[in-house]
Amino acid sequence: MGGSRKKKGSRRSPGERAERGPGAVRPDAFRAGLGSLERLLDDALQESGAPELDEDAPLVRAAEGALDLYAHLGRLLEEGSVSDALAGLRDRMAGDPDDFGYDRELEQALGPLLRFLYRRWWRVELVGAENVPASGPAVLVANHSGSLLAYDSAMLRVGLAEATDGGRSVRPLLDPEVCGVPVLGDVLARCGGVPATEENAATLLGRGDVVAVFPEGRAAFSKPFRSRYAIGAFTERGLVRAGIVAGAPILPVAIVGAGETHPTLGRLDWLAKRVGIPALPVTPTFPLLGVGGLLPLPSRWRIEIGAPLRVRAAAEGGASDARRVRRIADRARSRVQSLVDGAVERRGRAFL
Repeated sequence: MGGSRKKKGSRRSPGERAERGPGAVRPDAFRAGLGSLERLLDDALQESGAPELDEDAPLVRAAEGALDLYAHLGRLLEEGSVSDALAGLRDRMAGDPDDFGYDRELEQALGPLLRFLYRRWWRVELVGAENVPASGPAVLVANHSGSLLAYDSAMLRVGLAEATDGGRSVRPLLDPEVCGVPVLGDVLARCGGVPATEENAATLLGRGDVVAVFPEGRAAFSKPFRSRYAIGAFTERGLVRAGIVAGAPILPVAIVGAGETHPTLGRLDWLAKRVGIPALPVTPTFPLLGVGGLLPLPSRWRIEIGAPLRVRAAAEGGASDARRVRRIADRARSRVQSLVDGAVERRGRAFL
């Protein structure tokens, strides 16, 4: 990631890595893997169209500073010295949630971090918020990055709240298996996430909420990096059907940038099954850097909310017509793909 690009497959010696400056010689797994990380990031940056970066470039300094921070956090975790902080988090999660587990106090506590990610780390640009109705139910149909940490749904939620001055909040419908992961599932629920079932969607829409659905389903977790913005088949059509039944506007949404936060190079499906999660991707930083590999890359994001689809009101029993639902889902998928293609072009370079 320096001023001259190394050929793929070349290796840097520990001495070469040490010349990068203070902190580069810390004897831990995070810094020891930095040479390999740099080569993989170079490939991702080259594919994104970004130019070669100088060692003093702001992005390089930010990335290395973040790696140092995560190295420090990793050592604290190994030493068990964050137990008090984890206990404090558990205390915060003992609030008074709604029927789906949403806890406003915890989300407010995490607000500064989420806004930092939105405004500074990913520099998110959101357009089309005016297409979301000021009141009443609505369905946002979006592409999915496949990240277990649901960054895309979190940034959509933060962005719409900011664009409407807190007037509209999004309840993202997330993979039920992810919602069942210990600790992670609790945090997602406390921050507004809801297991993606047609029944849950109908309940939220029935009380006038805006819901975000990701109808690609579990297939989104296995997208390779080169196909990150190719929209797969909408297999979770029941989520679209819930919107038809509720008579809610169905708005296509493009989320560009999440696909570069953790570029997927491969998968560890056997390990994912053992730990009970839908997928475990191999990225340039994970599992190479351990806990530090969970750091998302500072890609540039663009979120576009399109105009609602023209959907005729369903006649009695019409919403249960599988062919009608499939046609509407296919139209939504086509609109999302068109929005994504345009958003990728309008965003420009992925990292700078």
